[in-house]
Amino acid sequence: IEELVLDHNKFYDLPESMSQMPRLRSLSLDHNEYMLFPAWMDRLQRLDTITFSFNKVKKLPNCFMNMVNLTELRFTHNDFNAVPFLLSHLGKLRILDMSSNPMGSLP
Repeated sequence: IEELVLDHNKFYDLPESMSQMPRLRSLSLDHNEYMLFPAWMDRLQRLDTITFSFNKVKKLPNCFMNMVNLTELRFTHNDFNAVPFLLSHLGKLRILDMSSNPMGSLP
C-alpha cells in the first residue's frame, strides 16, 4: 500500500503494526479522534504526505524530526497553540497547512 485514507472514522490511536508498511507514501486521517501521534511514526521512511485535519492534536512527538522525506503536512482544525519548532528540521517540507488552530503567535 502506498496511499492510505482513513478519513471520517472514530479512530483515536494508530496500531504499531502500521509501522510495517514500508511502501506507504501518503497517510490521511482527517476527521477522527486523534490527540497524539505515536512515537514509531518515523519508521515510515517513505512517507512524504500526512493529512491529519479535524482531530484533537496539540503537539508532535520528537520522532517527526527524523521523518526527512515529508514534503506536505496538513494539520488544520486541531489544537496546536504554536507551529512546532521541530518542523524546522524537515528540509524537504514544502507545504505546511495549520490553519484553524488556536495559535496566538508565530515562532
